[in-house]
Amino acid sequence: MAYVNLNFVPGEILTAAKMNLLAANDASFHDGTGIGDGSIQPQHIGWKDFIQSKQDNATLPVTPAIIQYGRARVRVPTDTVEATTLVTFPKEFENGMIPTIICTYNGYGSASDPWSDTPNPSWAGATFGAVGVTNSGFTARCRRFDGAMLRGVYYFSWVAIGAA
Repeated sequence: MAYVNLNFVPGEILTAAKMNLLAANDASFHDGTGIGDGSIQPQHIGWKDFIQSKQDNATLPVTPAIIQYGRARVRVPTDTVEATTLVTFPKEFENGMIPTIICTYNGYGSASDPWSDTPNPSWAGATFGAVGVTNSGFTARCRRFDGAMLRGVYYFSWVAIGAA
């Protein structure tokens, strides 16, 4: 049940109907149906309580932060030990601030394959790392764990968190 706005008068004796609505309102907040779209605004959230950061084991001042993410791939048409591709963030982070990036391998396919949302997950012997990180992007570097040659297309996901 969606939240129902109730008005009360000081000293009012609550009817059974209003008491039932109060209970329903409470239940609607527990199941999420009582929170309307757009009713929770970012300016009312204490971000300093959510996002803390460190650099070289020193706590950094609390600043507004953004989280960006994406999926990409690197094509490797011929044998090579490592492969790279450039990733540009949808929005630049604060100038001079380097975001934290996590990359993870998602699967592979043939180098000539078109984009796939379901790459072959049967082998996970490769890893991705983020190097050359700036406030506008990074280079994703792929290598196999066993040191063997790469060939095909390798998919990865990334998440970047940094100062807005």
